[in-house]
Amino acid sequence: MNRKIQLLILLVLLGTLTAAAQPLVGLSTRRHELGTILWKQPATARFDLVNRGTTPLVITGVHPDCGCTAVEWTTDSIAPDGVGYITVTYDAEMLGTFEKQVAVMTNADDEPLYLTVSGIVAREKVDYSDRLPYRIGDIYYDRSEVAFDDVHSGDTAQQVITLLNGGSKAYEPELMHLPAYLTMKAVPERIRGGRTGKVILTLDTRKLLGMGLTQTSVYLSRYPGDRVSQDNEIPVSVLLLPPADSLTADQLAQAPVAAFDQTFLDLGHFEGKKRLKGEFTLTNAGRSPLEVKSLQVYHPSLNVSLGESTLEPGESTYLRVTVVRKFLKRSKSRLRILLITTDPVNPKAILEVKTDK
Repeated sequence: MNRKIQLLILLVLLGTLTAAAQPLVGLSTRRHELGTILWKQPATARFDLVNRGTTPLVITGVHPDCGCTAVEWTTDSIAPDGVGYITVTYDAEMLGTFEKQVAVMTNADDEPLYLTVSGIVAREKVDYSDRLPYRIGDIYYDRSEVAFDDVHSGDTAQQVITLLNGGSKAYEPELMHLPAYLTMKAVPERIRGGRTGKVILTLDTRKLLGMGLTQTSVYLSRYPGDRVSQDNEIPVSVLLLPPADSLTADQLAQAPVAAFDQTFLDLGHFEGKKRLKGEFTLTNAGRSPLEVKSLQVYHPSLNVSLGESTLEPGESTYLRVTVVRKFLKRSKSRLRILLITTDPVNPKAILEVKTDK
C-alpha cells in the first residue's frame, strides 16, 4: 500500500480515537424553579453533573451573572460515569421575581454551559393547603381524583380541576394520556406565577364501550416534556348508567328495589395480616325480580364475590369483600364497589370500604 495512503489512514484513526477519548457532561436539568422563597432567607439549588465520556471531567470555573448569587462545585476531577455537583445560592435580598444564570466552564468544551435558577421572593409564604391540598412541583391543585358519577348514556358531562401556579414562570396546563372519551381545555391557556386557573374535562359518553364503571388515569404535566409517574397521576372514573326512563306510578310500585344493610364497611387494622374480609347484604325490597347487571371495583386491592345475581322479592344475598394489603399502593382511587341493578329509581349503588394500614 502506498505510504502516503497508510499515513493518511493512521492520521484519521488517531483523530477518531482522540475525539472519542474525552469527557462529556450529562445533566438531568439546566433549570431549577425555586418557587416562592422568603425575603432575606437564601435558597439553594443543586445541579448534578455526570461524566458521560471516557476521560476525567474537570469543572474549571463557575461564574454567576451577579454578586447576589454564590456558587460551589466539585473541584476534584470526575471519573467516567462519576457524578459531580454545582450548588447555586440566591441571597433573596430583593423582593419579586428573579432569574439568575451561572456559566460553567469544563474541559469538555471551550464554550460555557449555562445553568438557571428562578423563583419569587416574598415577605411571607402563602399556605394554599386548605384550598388546594395537592401539589406537584410548584403546581397546586384541588383534586386527587376525578369522578363522573351518575352519567346517563348519550349525555355529556364536565368536571373542573382548579390549579395555582406557585412558581415564577408562566405555566401551560396539560393532561397527558387522555382517552378518546375525554377532552380538556385550560382556562387560561397560560397561568402566570402566583395566579390560578382551571382545567375543564369534558366527557363524551358516546365514545365509552359499555355501561357501568370505566377507569383510567391522566397525568398533570408540570413542564413541557414531563413524564408520567405516580406523583402526577390523577385517577379518572366514569359511572355510566342506562338512558333515563320515565315510569308511571303503577310501574314504580311494582318495580324491584335494591336495599343494602350498610353502604360503608370498616375492616379495621391489618395487624400483620395479608388480607381483611367482610361482607354486605343485598335485599330485594321491591315487588318484582331484581337483577345485578354489573359488579365492579374501583381499586385493584379489592376482590368481591356475589352469592346471587337475581333476587326474587324479599330474597337476600351476600356480597363478600376481600382487601389484599400488598396491592393497596397500586392506585390512588378509594376502596369502592359499584353495582348496577334493575332498580329503576336507584340503578347505581356505591359501597365504601375502609382499612387502617
